[in-house]
Amino acid sequence: QGLTPLHCVAAVGACALAQELLKARADCQAVCPNEKTPLCFAQAAVEAGNDAFNFQETVNLLQSETDAAEAEQFANEISWLTNVPLFRRLERSDLPLLAAAFKTMHFEPGQDVVCKGDAPEAFFVIMQGEAVVYTDNNCKEEPVAVLGPSDYFGEVALIANKPRTATVRARGEPAAKGANGTNGKRLSVGAICPITPRGRSSMNIPVTPRGSP
Repeated sequence: QGLTPLHCVAAVGACALAQELLKARADCQAVCPNEKTPLCFAQAAVEAGNDAFNFQETVNLLQSETDAAEAEQFANEISWLTNVPLFRRLERSDLPLLAAAFKTMHFEPGQDVVCKGDAPEAFFVIMQGEAVVYTDNNCKEEPVAVLGPSDYFGEVALIANKPRTATVRARGEPAAKGANGTNGKRLSVGAICPITPRGRSSMNIPVTPRGSP
């Protein structure tokens, strides 16, 4: 049925066995086909009125392990912020609030992240991969900068509330139609959107290379 040993142990309230499985690095966040974790199984047993003491003890154990795992996962997720020059002066205690404001987005090679002329709505920080900044030169796109992890863009136009002055595109060539894979690495960015003009939900934002107007 797709259950892990920890699911089965949680379902019968075997706290000591659950503890041994956790010591053996069993995944307390594993989900079965119905998307329930071992903690959900133990909680359901308590609600059903089963042996309250044993099951509640199991719930407490799994809850503690789940909280610790989630805290570690969140710490790993926000660690990339400490490498962004813009945020280095922030206290580490401020990072969770900042991380919560970001939305992770992914772009395939050759895919536009933002386009010149769009309205300002947010700015991006590159988490993984590379992006190329393009400007128009005599009606022809010309690459002017390559951005990598920890680089950011779009903040100038956002603050000035002016249309973006450049296009930013995930580095690499898109795959030919019907082909497998792409010529390049996937781009991952964190996008923060402090304003949403006229109720728009799009994440399109104005973009300028770092240090440019």
